[in-house]
Amino acid sequence: IRSFVRNELGLYDDKKVNDISFFKNADAAAEAGSMISSAIPDATGVAALYDSILAQNGFDGLNNLRNNFAAEISNFRTPAQNTAILAKVAAKTESELTQNKNGAVCDYANVAASANSWQKIRDKCMDGKTPFSAYLDRVKAAHASNPNILNLDDGDVTEEEAILACAQPLMKDLLTSTLIHEIGHNLGLGHNFAGSSDSDNFAKTDKNEIAYPSSSVMDYPDRDFDLYSKAGPYDVAAIRYLYGRKVEATDGQMLPIAANKSIYEVAANNRATLKNYEVCNDTLNRSNQPYYNPQCLKWDVGGTPKDYVVWAARQIHADIITNGYVYNDSALRGASSSTSYFFNFKQIHD
Repeated sequence: IRSFVRNELGLYDDKKVNDISFFKNADAAAEAGSMISSAIPDATGVAALYDSILAQNGFDGLNNLRNNFAAEISNFRTPAQNTAILAKVAAKTESELTQNKNGAVCDYANVAASANSWQKIRDKCMDGKTPFSAYLDRVKAAHASNPNILNLDDGDVTEEEAILACAQPLMKDLLTSTLIHEIGHNLGLGHNFAGSSDSDNFAKTDKNEIAYPSSSVMDYPDRDFDLYSKAGPYDVAAIRYLYGRKVEATDGQMLPIAANKSIYEVAANNRATLKNYEVCNDTLNRSNQPYYNPQCLKWDVGGTPKDYVVWAARQIHADIITNGYVYNDSALRGASSSTSYFFNFKQIHD
């Protein structure tokens, strides 16, 4: 919500970022089938970015990464902010080590909490004279007279009160979607991080239009899409198999599974072809390995490798714009998350 306010103040100027050739040529190169090859001809660039992230001795790692975008964005981070970021990275690493020892923790709610698009904020928080819209009008007026003013903590509504007033109407979808996801776990379903690459089984509306770019509510959603508040096609199929002992054929018929029979025997006996779903769980989601499936990822969009790369290029663009300026006081998401996309590009390329 704070990023939305800053965008409304005109702070996210993407003119410099638009000059990065990777973004300027992304769509054309993808159409020509050469985007990944031209952007990453070998592992050298990826290795350099990877080393700069890991070399967290002093400011070397972060400064190297910052220099990658120095020509496009001059006001990136101050040394004090870099120090705070390093502390956050260390704390996050320690937390992840604890999780690995004690078992995986479902992070769906944490991810989903950031899944409110700016358009959704406009729809939910700017309809009529709301406390949030009144606060935004005041901030705009103050910023127009003094560009250094980015928030207000005086008057009838403070920044915190305005953000909370906007957050409340956004909570319903978050809570509903998280509840359905966690009920899925209680019913025996694991995560399915391949749902977003299973385009044949994306959730559809009654008009057969794509309702959500995934086949499963057990996937982790990309933050730029509204949360899906229903069980997806994969979830329905998995629950039908677990509790109804039935599988679906490609012609739509439901095949009962007799005792001591495999689903493949059932399909063969009925001269049917089983309907396939893409599946990838926590065990297979190993992006820290030298080789992994780049379509088994959390928080991604793209039914095909090409779709994913075009989407990821836009995400890098957006991350730099919304997280790359000195007045953004969150963790170094813009740079670190942008770097991670290149690892996935290299896996697709290879």
